[in-house]
Amino acid sequence: MRNNRAQKLKKKYSGRSLISLGAAALLVWSGYELSIRAEDTAAWIDGLRYLSRARQQSVWDNLALMMGSPAMRALAYKLLFLSGCVLLALICLIVRNRPKASVPLLLFTLLAGYGGWSLGLYPGQWSNALQWLKLAPLLLILAGCLVNLFQAVYRGRKRRSAPR
Repeated sequence: MRNNRAQKLKKKYSGRSLISLGAAALLVWSGYELSIRAEDTAAWIDGLRYLSRARQQSVWDNLALMMGSPAMRALAYKLLFLSGCVLLALICLIVRNRPKASVPLLLFTLLAGYGGWSLGLYPGQWSNALQWLKLAPLLLILAGCLVNLFQAVYRGRKRRSAPR
């Protein structure tokens, strides 16, 4: 009886394993990149403290000066993007069994892919294939959401056409 129940559950949500795998990979990748960027941010903050002491100015004045730098702004945007990727991965792990959540997850995944591309996290050319592997978690989540969505639509039509 237990095996039959597991088979029904597996049949019902076959896209959940793709979403789970993609979300776990996205969580690992974005968490790793976030830790690297956090170290860079810590170095910038140490430089900011040193600059504030040397110039005898407030930290906020020097922070405004540093945020004027394109490199610091790019680092802040990448930190924000990677934090969003961690949040997306956690949401995907929580709602992977709900076909109704497939549409918002599809939109957020597409937005994450576009955001990473516009920030330069994915290269614009095919020269570095390892950088393109960063898109694999997003593609897995996208495929899992599409499978769940198509199955939900198919089941809805099947139920409506079945005699009562």
